[in-house]
Amino acid sequence: MMEEIKVSVVQFEPKPFREKEKNAEFIIEKINELGDDNDLIIFPEASLTNFFETGPNARLEFWKYAEPLDGKYIKLIMEAAKQKDVHVIFGFAEKTERDLYIYNSAMLVAPEGIKGVYRKIHLPRHEKFFFTPGSEPEVFHTRLGKIGICICYDMFFPETSRILALKGAEIIVNIGSLWKGGAKGGVGSGSPELGESKGRLVDLSPVVWALTNQVFFIVANACGKWYGGEEIGVWERIGRSKIVDPLGNVLKEGSTDSPDILTAVLKKEKLLLQRTGYSFFMDRVPWLYKKICEY
Repeated sequence: MMEEIKVSVVQFEPKPFREKEKNAEFIIEKINELGDDNDLIIFPEASLTNFFETGPNARLEFWKYAEPLDGKYIKLIMEAAKQKDVHVIFGFAEKTERDLYIYNSAMLVAPEGIKGVYRKIHLPRHEKFFFTPGSEPEVFHTRLGKIGICICYDMFFPETSRILALKGAEIIVNIGSLWKGGAKGGVGSGSPELGESKGRLVDLSPVVWALTNQVFFIVANACGKWYGGEEIGVWERIGRSKIVDPLGNVLKEGSTDSPDILTAVLKKEKLLLQRTGYSFFMDRVPWLYKKICEY
């Protein structure tokens, strides 16, 4: 990776999917605002399209507003990234060529164009009825360094980050729309205790994965509320975006309830220091880990 990379995470509340043009306008506004002073700008999961709403013909309605890879708003975001000579990661509901097939996707845009698209693999609860799961974590090679991407719930499965690290990731980015849990909805709903445990998951997971995988780990989470239709009601996002270095230091952390912009400089020396100090990958015993798939 470059000796130093300046990164900004934009934590915000996306508008409903029927107003995705407003989300595109906001993303482009932030690219124009932050692009001159950053190498990489990161937006949350589904930041362009937001999520679905349950109800009659809900999947068809959501599919109409999903964004294809050659969609109008993606092209506008790409043009903004090109004009500012900056890399951008954002989330969107990806419309495919197959009717009603939608991915929960993250796109990495470089000044020269699309560097890659990752499609969320681990789909919780209601997402299973709207999204098709992706197939494999990928690492994208850029002039900044090697960037691996995962989405929201993927973060809670350690195998995801480990595969990205084994594929050479120096920076792992998780774009999320993590919910507060408990009565606020999402995975971990149902009791105050589960709500509290959700906060610990959000706080500790990025630090642990940064340390054990010897990478910079960045979480770009959304904030605010989301109305998921009558069946789901209103859920609240947990915010708390983070930028963590390979030594486990939280360089910046976002608020719980409010929009926020987190900016930090990622220094290659920190990456090299952690990888020199602990030879986790040299000391692995891969034949033993095959047992995991037997259970």
